[in-house]
Formats: sequence, structure tokens, C-alpha cells
Amino acid sequence: MSTIEENNFGITHVFKNIDGLAKQSEMVGNVEKHFGAFWAVKLYKYLDGDLRIGLNCEKFQSHDWSIKTNFDILVGGQSFRTGSYLFTQDEKNFYSMHISKNEFSNYEINGTATVEVRVKCYSGLSKNTDFSGLSPQDAHDYSPDDWKELFDKIVSLK
Repeated sequence: MSTIEENNFGITHVFKNIDGLAKQSEMVGNVEKHFGAFWAVKLYKYLDGDLRIGLNCEKFQSHDWSIKTNFDILVGGQSFRTGSYLFTQDEKNFYSMHISKNEFSNYEINGTATVEVRVKCYSGLSKNTDFSGLSPQDAHDYSPDDWKELFDKIVSLK
């Protein structure tokens, strides 16, 4: 029998001086920790000045991991895009589709835009899960936060 756990959080960053962002480069918002992973919002500028919004998820663990997400992207407090993405050890970055500079400018005020991503993370564990694969060969490879996350998962199965 599986249990599906849903965890919600929002991450917001105010991107300033978007016009001054060099082409083919990105701005990265502050990194925040949610549910044992580190998250950041990004804004990338193409050669032609068009943009894309990104979301980065990092988990520093020695074993394979994945986080299934659904999210809503808001710019300037207005709904902008929705999507879903499976973040994994190999796929840590989501980028929205290409956004024309003209479209994005509707959401800016003096070259500044507030980007908020409301994230729903889904994870599933079976009550029959074999936890031996979750613990490292050497217990010193895990940080106290990793052990807490593992303990919380075990306790939630009761």
C-alpha cells in the first residue's frame, strides 16, 4: 500500500535591472531549503533579449533521488505559467518555455519583476519499502538533516 505525501512551499525573488542582464546569462535568486532540498528561482536571457524562468533543485545525497512537482509561476502577482517536472539527480533544472521580451515586459515595473513559484512536491513510499538502500554504506556520509529526513519518512509510515 502506498502513501502519497504532498508538501507545498513558495519561493519568491525580485529580479532587478532585467534590462542590464547580459545576453546568454542568468540571474539566480536566493537559495532556500525545503523538504531536504535546496531550491532557487532563475531568470535566463537569450541573445535576442527574450527570457525564460527557471527553477533549480539540488539534493546533496549519495543515492539516487527524485522529486515530482507541480507548480504555478506568478510574475508581478499575476498567474504566468503552470507546469510539472520530475527533478532527479541528473535533471536538476526546469526552464519555462521561451518568453518574448515584449510579453514579459507587461509584468515588469521599471525593469524589475517579482517572480514567485508555488511548488507542490509529491513523494510516495510504500509501507513495505526496503529502507536498506536508503542508508549509506558509511553512516558518516549522511548529515544530521539527512538522518532527520529519513527518520521522518519512517515515522510517517506508521
